Amino acid sequence: MKRKALKQHYMGLGVSDHALVRYLQRVKGIDIDALKEEMIEENVVRCYSALGDGVYPSNHYRLVIKNSTVVTCLQKRAS
Repeated sequence: MKRKALKQHYMGLGVSDHALVRYLQRVKGIDIDALKEEMIEENVVRCYSALGDGVYPSNHYRLVIKNSTVVTCLQKRAS
């Protein structure tokens, strides 16, 4: 089954990623800005500053940066 980028379907009703983020922020009280700061660790900033866009390792995951924006978070590669 193909995964749809913006929707997960339940009973024919989709939920966008944007709506999910706003739900987590406004209903569950999750501080989205704090999560953004937590995601981008110092080593990622140093690598990005030196090399530009790319895939950079963090402690428990890898961040993909394109056009100066983190576009996804990947699992850390197995050692």
